Amino acid sequence: MSVMGSYEAMRRMDPFGPSLGLGVVVAPPGVSVSSGSGFELWDHLIDQLQLPTIGIYTAWGAREGLDWEPVRQPPETNILIAGLNDDTWNAAQSMAFGAPLPWIGILADRTPSTQEVIDALRGTPYEFFHTQAVYAQSDPADPPTIRFLHWARLRDQASADSGTGSLTQAASRVGGQLVFAAQVNYDTSATRTPPATPFEDALNAQFPSAETAPPTGPSEPGPGLPYQPPAPPAAGYGPYLVAMAATAVAFGAVGFFAVRAARRGKGNK
Repeated sequence: MSVMGSYEAMRRMDPFGPSLGLGVVVAPPGVSVSSGSGFELWDHLIDQLQLPTIGIYTAWGAREGLDWEPVRQPPETNILIAGLNDDTWNAAQSMAFGAPLPWIGILADRTPSTQEVIDALRGTPYEFFHTQAVYAQSDPADPPTIRFLHWARLRDQASADSGTGSLTQAASRVGGQLVFAAQVNYDTSATRTPPATPFEDALNAQFPSAETAPPTGPSEPGPGLPYQPPAPPAAGYGPYLVAMAATAVAFGAVGFFAVRAARRGKGNK
């Protein structure tokens, strides 16, 4: 399946509409979850943990192997990115009654090879999924500055590569920052027009010749880590959607009781 084909599918995906503005979906663009799974309450994670908001970003390209494919502009969804570290990741798990975040991200200014990201995540609860080239909605330039978002998803806990290693250190090993990342509705989060410069031209201008290509060397995952294309059919996500739904429902309970307590507090004043 081509990368462009997977991103075309995004336009058929309901990004949960503009009613919430930031109606977040904690998954990469092109991956959807049930609208009844409590997705709308993920906003509470940033508020309750006081995560520093890095910004709203837009996917502009996707890497498959050694090649980059442009993402059609404008897409249906943007990406909300906030800072995360080991302490706030643990706090999020505690708030969700032990259910970990279904996806995390690593945001970086340069991109290593796929194998390096896979190796950096080895020994942690997450495995590499895929890499996007992104730009900030707050960047008015044309072309905007390209950054790179590596998505990682929960591993099967039975995997030999699973572990309790530091996620902050894993991100640092590939020159990036650990982040919370989620889809948000494009129309209600966009603050700039799409770039007029083609993605390939912007990439080559910012990273001339060798700097744009992943470092040479093995690019295939090691044993136990089959590479997954950016957006295979939804059926392939069954085990992950269960974890995502369970985590979202847990946060839904937290959000519901937090809101109810706040309303009672106001009523007693």
